Amino acid sequence: MANEWANLQLQSFGQFGADPAAIAGQQAGQTVGGWLENQLAQTGFNEDESKLAYFGEKFTNGAHRAVEGAYNNAIDNSRAQVDAQLRNGFVTDTGVNQRDIQNALASIFGGKYAQHAQDTQAADLAVAAELSGAADGLRSTRAAEYGRDIDERYGATGLWKLGGDVAAGAGQMLPTIGINAVTGGTMGMPWLFSSAAGNAAAQARAGGADEETAFLYGILSGGVEAATERISAGIPGLNKTGLLDDVLSRVASSPTGRGAVKKLVDVLGEGAEEYISEIAGAYLARLWNGDERGAWQTFVETQPDALYAGLVGTLTSAVMNLPGEAYTLARKSKPGAVPGAQQSGNSAPRLFTRDEVQGMSAGEVRENYDAIRESMEMWDENGELQGGTQSRMVDRQAPGEDNETTSGNERLYTRAEVQGMSEEEQLANVDAIRESMGLWDAEGKLSKESEITIEEVRDDFEQIKHIKNLENFVEDPLLLKDVSPETLYCFLEKQGYTILPLAQSKTLTGIHYKDGGGFKVNWGGDRILQYHPATGSHHNGAYYKISSGKTGKVRIDLHGNKI
Repeated sequence: MANEWANLQLQSFGQFGADPAAIAGQQAGQTVGGWLENQLAQTGFNEDESKLAYFGEKFTNGAHRAVEGAYNNAIDNSRAQVDAQLRNGFVTDTGVNQRDIQNALASIFGGKYAQHAQDTQAADLAVAAELSGAADGLRSTRAAEYGRDIDERYGATGLWKLGGDVAAGAGQMLPTIGINAVTGGTMGMPWLFSSAAGNAAAQARAGGADEETAFLYGILSGGVEAATERISAGIPGLNKTGLLDDVLSRVASSPTGRGAVKKLVDVLGEGAEEYISEIAGAYLARLWNGDERGAWQTFVETQPDALYAGLVGTLTSAVMNLPGEAYTLARKSKPGAVPGAQQSGNSAPRLFTRDEVQGMSAGEVRENYDAIRESMEMWDENGELQGGTQSRMVDRQAPGEDNETTSGNERLYTRAEVQGMSEEEQLANVDAIRESMGLWDAEGKLSKESEITIEEVRDDFEQIKHIKNLENFVEDPLLLKDVSPETLYCFLEKQGYTILPLAQSKTLTGIHYKDGGGFKVNWGGDRILQYHPATGSHHNGAYYKISSGKTGKVRIDLHGNKI
């Protein structure tokens, strides 16, 4: 029998030119094909039900479950914290345990005081014993219960059920993306952790776990979910890069190739994340489900569920990225669209004529800042690139009028405009978006004072393009005439200076420029370049200040008039 098996293997290797990878590919293809064939055979849907309604319910229920999980986790954390305080004693702001103090005093004074301490601690333990029931009364299970029978009510099986699970996955990520956008990218992962932890703990309680075990299982499951989510950037609006990006993008040498590999890695990486989470969850569930299987048996028997979870994750990522990719493709297909920013890996820098710079939107100017400055050094009097520089340019289309804005402001954005951007647009305009957020009113709109046009920025480049050292400003402060604070800030940032908020302003001390404050840089021991906005100014408006031991303090307004 062994010889027969060996002969079969040799025949298989011979059939594919002794290529093990080909055999593995064939086997994988047969496995996937068999699974799809089985799913097609099982696919069904009630004829009297609306498929659109089914997908809508699955999507909505996914979002509801995400919110429910985060809510339940807040209840779980509160219960655990209060329980620990009641059982172990409250800790004061100084770090001293009140129960230790109480026991120490009881041992000294004894009598009624000792009895009071004993009664108090007994009461604390009695309250702690009731916390579980109180928490159960506050928790919600409506979304989880409602979601259990959606497939059954619609009769969705096979590929219809797969599509519904993808819709539920997209819905489940929606609140996380929203929270991440509103908080400037700071709370997306904590929310994801909390939501996963709450849902996992609820699953454990439903399976018979006690409060502490369910809480521990939830925390560990939330940690796995948050950790695996960093493998790739498969969900738009959550994380911009993943751990696999830097490694796998090296297989492509061109920027276009790297972009394609990144998209593939992000989509497949999301599937890998869900696969790993499912496997890890099977082992973590041993905390409460009494599973006595061996580690290898658990791994093998979990594969069907894990592979399905990976497939759903991959398709969910692909579906969620599709609108942004379609929009980006549509924008790139517009006649006269400006190509993307210069990316590392190009052998020749991208150079622009004056007309091309003037045709750019604010975001495109920011994105190509360094290339524009280099181009200006090579312009002739007509703004054309001088002879010998054309050979250094890459193939591209001439930029056109593609300024994405509805407010008339081509450099700053309202909250609604930012929310309407694709992830690629947000990345391309990240600096402008940060500045805009610092200038929003309560409704997310820009104040009139912030409406500086892109034409001003273009003019500013002409003013500062020859500046090589900040010492030039000390020698001639009027070089700052008609240079906007935004352009100066961008210039200083690109030059690598440490930009600090104002330190001696009555109203703006410690407030960063992008949050509405001023800014300053120090160099050369006694040199200071400072911008003070009109807010809180004692000099009739916004101004620049140049200070050095040689020249003293010189203040000029934004139009070059000495103050």
